[in-house]
Amino acid sequence: MTSSFFTPTSPVTKPTTTPTTTLTPTAPVAPTAPGDPLSFEGGFNFSGPFEDYSNMGPFQGGALDVIKSNSPGISYDPATRRWTLGLVNPPSKPEEFPSSLQAYKMLNPEYKRIYDLNFPRMSSVLTVKEWESQPTMRGLVSELNKQYVEDEKKYNELMKEWETSVLEANKKNEAYNKVLTVARNTRGGDYTQQRDLIRNIEGIDDNLKSTLENYYKAYYSTEKIQPWDSKLGAKPQYGDFDGSYYKSQNPSAAQQWEAAVANDNIDITQRYGTENSFYLQHYTNVGKAAGLRGNKAEELSASKQYVEKPTDKDFQDARSLQLNINTDTQAKRLLSVPEIADEWEKAKANDVYWQGLSKKYLLDTSKPEEFIALFRMSDRPEDKNISFQYNINANYGITELEDALNQAVGEKAVVDVKKLGALAQDVLKQTIDEMKKAKIKEQNLAMFSNFDSLKEIININQDLSNSILGDSGIGGMLSFTNGKKTEESLQKALRGITGINNEVTYNWQQWFDDTLKTRYQNDLEIGLTKEEAEEKIKIEGEFARNFIDQYLIPRFNESRSMNEFVDYIGVTQSEQNPFQTQDMVNAVKLIADLRANQYIDQLKQTPEQYFDSTFYFSPTGDKAREQQYSEQASTVAADWEAAKKGDQYWAEQAYRFGINVNDKDAFARMHFQIKGQGKGYDAANDILNASKVSDEIYNKILPALKQEALEQGTIFGQFIKPEEFADEMLKGLNPNDKTTWEKVLEKLKLKDFSGDITELKNQIAETVRTGSAQDIREQIKYLNEKKEKPTQQNLGITYIQREEDYKTSNTGEETALYKTFQSAGFKGTEDEFYESFFPDLNRSEQVALTKAGAGKSFAADKLDFSDPFASFGTVESFFGEDDQEKETPTKSSYFTIDEDEDLTTKSKSGQGFLDEFTSLFKGLS
Repeated sequence: MTSSFFTPTSPVTKPTTTPTTTLTPTAPVAPTAPGDPLSFEGGFNFSGPFEDYSNMGPFQGGALDVIKSNSPGISYDPATRRWTLGLVNPPSKPEEFPSSLQAYKMLNPEYKRIYDLNFPRMSSVLTVKEWESQPTMRGLVSELNKQYVEDEKKYNELMKEWETSVLEANKKNEAYNKVLTVARNTRGGDYTQQRDLIRNIEGIDDNLKSTLENYYKAYYSTEKIQPWDSKLGAKPQYGDFDGSYYKSQNPSAAQQWEAAVANDNIDITQRYGTENSFYLQHYTNVGKAAGLRGNKAEELSASKQYVEKPTDKDFQDARSLQLNINTDTQAKRLLSVPEIADEWEKAKANDVYWQGLSKKYLLDTSKPEEFIALFRMSDRPEDKNISFQYNINANYGITELEDALNQAVGEKAVVDVKKLGALAQDVLKQTIDEMKKAKIKEQNLAMFSNFDSLKEIININQDLSNSILGDSGIGGMLSFTNGKKTEESLQKALRGITGINNEVTYNWQQWFDDTLKTRYQNDLEIGLTKEEAEEKIKIEGEFARNFIDQYLIPRFNESRSMNEFVDYIGVTQSEQNPFQTQDMVNAVKLIADLRANQYIDQLKQTPEQYFDSTFYFSPTGDKAREQQYSEQASTVAADWEAAKKGDQYWAEQAYRFGINVNDKDAFARMHFQIKGQGKGYDAANDILNASKVSDEIYNKILPALKQEALEQGTIFGQFIKPEEFADEMLKGLNPNDKTTWEKVLEKLKLKDFSGDITELKNQIAETVRTGSAQDIREQIKYLNEKKEKPTQQNLGITYIQREEDYKTSNTGEETALYKTFQSAGFKGTEDEFYESFFPDLNRSEQVALTKAGAGKSFAADKLDFSDPFASFGTVESFFGEDDQEKETPTKSSYFTIDEDEDLTTKSKSGQGFLDEFTSLFKGLS
C-alpha cells in the first residue's frame, strides 16, 4: 500500500496526479519600476530588488552590458566586456498534502472502492469510524493510518527542503543583483570599498563570494583600471630611478605598497603594475617635490681610497738619483756630460783659456779629477750654466747630494784628498823602511849577546859597575838609598869611558825632525798607488808643509811608539775615522750619508697622507710640477665658481654624489672623482718627491756639511785623541747618578758596566784607541808602577823614548812591612822591596793584614825592628826557605817589521766601535 509520495508496499495504490509547474522560470518581465518582483511560471514570485539591466545608461568606460542566460549564474568576459546573468530557479513546490486523514484514505484506490460499494448503504446506520472498525476493514484502515503518519512527516520534510532551496535561490539571485548593482555604482578608485560590499553579502557560501569577487575584479580591471605609464615618471637629476633605494628611504611609501598588496587593492597593484612603478609615481607626484632622492648617491670612492705613501722604488730612486755619493766615480760621470766632455777635449788640446786657468790654480788638465776641479772654478757664464746634475738616470752627471758635498768641501777638495793620500802613502813607506833598519840593529845586538866570546865585551859596563859597587862596600846599602839611580848613573859614566854601548837606542824624534819633515818642505812629485795602479801626483811645497804641521806632527806627538804612528796613518778609505786618519771629504761625506739616511728613515716613519681638499685647491711642494699645480689650482677654482652659480653639469654631478656644492671639501672630493684623477691632479702633499729631496739637501743637509767642513778646518781633517773623545762623551753626566749614563752605555754596548766615572772614561778611551797605542801605554804604566823608567831597552826599538813618559806614583797599596823598612831608610819601591827580600811572600796577604790591623803598630813583643837589617831578620823568620822561580813579565819589541805583515792592529772592541763611529759620535754630540 502506498501514498502519493511512496512506492506502495500493499494493495494501497499511488495517486496518479502529477505537478503542473516546471523548474525553469520564464524570462524576467521588465518591471515598471525598480524593486518590482520577478515572476516565474507556476505561481512562484522572486521578490526584488531586481533591476532591469538591459539599459543601465552611461557610465565611465561605457554602458553596463548584461546578457541574460537560461543557465543559472553570473560571469564577466573581459574580452567582450559583457556580463552574463542567469537567475537561479527554485524547484517546484511539492503537491499539497490531503487536508484530512479521510481525504488521505480516499486517495487509496482499494479503500475508495470498498468505501464506494459499502458505505453509502450503511451510512444511515454506521459512522465512518464504526464502519472502519469492522473486521473486514480493520487491517486496511490500520495500515493506512500508519502510512498517513509517515507520509505526512515526509511531506513536511519535502516542504522544508523546498523552502530552503527557494531561500538559497533567492540569496544567489540577490547576490547576482548585488554584484551588478556594485558594478553599476562603481566609479573607479574605489575598488576595495565596492569589493567589500560583495565580500559582505550574506546567505551565500565563501566559494560563491570568491567567484563573484573575481568576476567583479575582472570587470573593474577591464573597465576602471587605467594603467599608469612609467614614461610619465620623473627622472632624477642624474641617473635612473631606483625603486629599491627609494623604498628604503621612504617607509611610508613602502607601507602603502605593502598594504595594497595585502588588501589586493588593484587600484594600486594593477594600476602601477610593479612595485618599482608604484615608487616611481610616488617619487614623481610626491617625493621629488619634497626633495627626496630617486636613486642612491654614488660614493666618492676615489678620494676615500686616495693614499699618499712612497713605495720602496720611490725611496730607492731618491737614494740612487739624489742622495747617493761616490767620490771615486764622480769625475768619470761628470766627464760624460756632453758639454763638459767637449771642454775637456779643448783643454787637452791646449786651449788658451784652460791653460791659463790651469797655471793659475796649479792643476793638470790632463787628469780627470783636476780638470773637473778646474771646470768648477771657471767663471765663464757658459760653464756655470751647465748643470752638474745632468741626466743622472743615464749614469752621467752627479747627484744633488754629491753637488752639496762639493760645495761644502770646495772645488779642489777631491784633488787635495789625492795629494793627502799620496803623502800618507809616502810617509808610511819611509817610516816602515826606517823601522826595519832599526829592527835589524836590535836583532844583531841580540844575536851577538848570545856569543860567549863577545858576551864579556858587550856586558863590560854592567860588570864594571857591579865590581865597583861591590868593592866599595856600599852595594848592599843601595836598596836603602835609592840605589837604582846610582847604578844607572855609574853605568852611563862607564859607557863614556869604555866606548861600548850595549843598548840599541834610536832617536825617533830626531829622525822625524831631520829626515821626515825635511822631505816634505818643497815641491815634489810622488806616486799614489790604488788597486795596483800608480799615479804620479804633483804636490806643491805649501801643501806639503801644511801636511807636516796639520797632519804629521799631531800624530807623531801623540804616538808612544812607531807602531802607533804607523797605525794613525795606515788607514784604508773605508776605515777612516778621526782617531787615526780622516780627511775632510770623508768626514763631510759621513755626515752627508748620515743625514740622508736619517731623512729617508724619517720619511718612512711619516704617516700615510690622505685626500686633502685644501691642498687640492692649492697644491704646492713640487717644483717639477709647478706648471701642473698652477693649472690644477685655476681649473678647480673656476669649476667651483661655476658650480656655485648653478651650472647644470655640476648640478647634475652634485646630485649624482649627493653633495652640496657650497661645501668646499665635498666639491673638491667630487671634482677629483670625476675630473681630477683622470687628469693626474695631486690630492695630498707628497711625502717624498724630487723637489722635497732637493730642498732637504740644499736647505738642511748642505748647511750641516758646510759646518762640518768648517770644523774640520783643512783637508787633513781632525785628529781626536781618545781622552778628548771620552771627555766629550761624558760631558754633562752626573758622576754620582748612573741613571744619566744609560744612553752612553747603550751606545757603547756597555750595559753591564759597573765602575765609576773615571773607569768609564778610561774604558771609552781604550775602546777607540788602536791596539798598538793601547798596548804601549799599558806597558809604560806598568813600568811606572814599578818605578822603572820606560826605555827602548825594556819596551823595544820602536818605542819613542820621551822623558815625560816616566811618571813615578804611589800605588796606594803600601803594606805595614814595607813601611817599617822604609822608615828604617830603605829607598826603593815596594815592588823592589818584595822582589829583593821576600820574592816568595804572598803580597796580597800582607795587604789584607795591613788593612785588618789598621790603627795598630806592626811591632810586637820580642820582635826587633831597631834597624833595617834587624827588621829583615825578624820578618824573614816568618817564612819558609824554599826558593821558587819568579815569573817575570815578558819584554817584547812590541812590533815586528816584516814584508808580509799587516801594520795596523786594533782591538776587536775598538774595531767594532769604529765601524759604528759615525752614528755614535754624531748621535751623542
